[in-house]
Amino acid sequence: MEGWKKFWKLRRQDDRVKVMLMFFAAGVIFFTCAGYQSVRYYKMIQSPAEYVLTTENVRTNVRKELSEICKLNEIAAVGFQSERDITLKYQEYEGTFSCMELSKAYMEAVYGVKESSSMKTFYMNEKAYRQLCRESGLKERQTGRAGGNSLRLSYMDSASKADSADPVSASSVAAAARVVLVKQNMPKKEPYVFCKKGVQNEVETMLPVRIFARRQDWDGQLVKKLQESGFTLENQEEVRKEEYERGLLSCGLKYNLLAAVICFCSAAALRRFYVSWGRQQKMS
Repeated sequence: MEGWKKFWKLRRQDDRVKVMLMFFAAGVIFFTCAGYQSVRYYKMIQSPAEYVLTTENVRTNVRKELSEICKLNEIAAVGFQSERDITLKYQEYEGTFSCMELSKAYMEAVYGVKESSSMKTFYMNEKAYRQLCRESGLKERQTGRAGGNSLRLSYMDSASKADSADPVSASSVAAAARVVLVKQNMPKKEPYVFCKKGVQNEVETMLPVRIFARRQDWDGQLVKKLQESGFTLENQEEVRKEEYERGLLSCGLKYNLLAAVICFCSAAALRRFYVSWGRQQKMS
């Protein structure tokens, strides 16, 4: 206790002790920031990722190629996808969303969705769901009466809307639908809507392929393997953006650790110098 009181007294009288404490405090701050960033980085690389692959030519053996991709340890689900515009209507509201049509197996494996209703159902992430509620004038209490995280309204797809130009015909084409909020493994940055894929008119081997990976491709090896299989990465810009964010976080983590080490070493060196200087003073 006496040593602590003496040190506390020196802190007020000796500028060298003040500088030593400043280095130590700065080291603690840098080390805390590095710890926080390391947790964020770990969560980021452990979060799932989705990749969209396309091909320019008809690939007769595409299913065999996809089965090879499924054998990769990082891959959890693979399926074809198609995209179309849908128009959702509620009273006076009419809004258009881009909707991904996915296979039933992919929906169940990735998003945990199991359809039990014969009614057409669209699944939204939180950003798209809140946008729909806000623009249509629906309040949270109204959505609660509709089932907590689901809404009932009418919809038209892009083909039906094109075939029904006048309002009278269009109203007869609109069908009942349900919108459900999904949170499991859903994208968070942009509105995202999907539904179960129906009868496909296009050649399936020309459709984009959607791949779900259990964790982020932090070393770039998974993307390299996918591209080597002969496909083109359609969401390459999104993947590069995620790589850039991981790089920034990694650089911040390294610089904070380096700064913490420098501060702790400086504090330790000052303490050693101060102790040595104190002994010399006593001897003299």
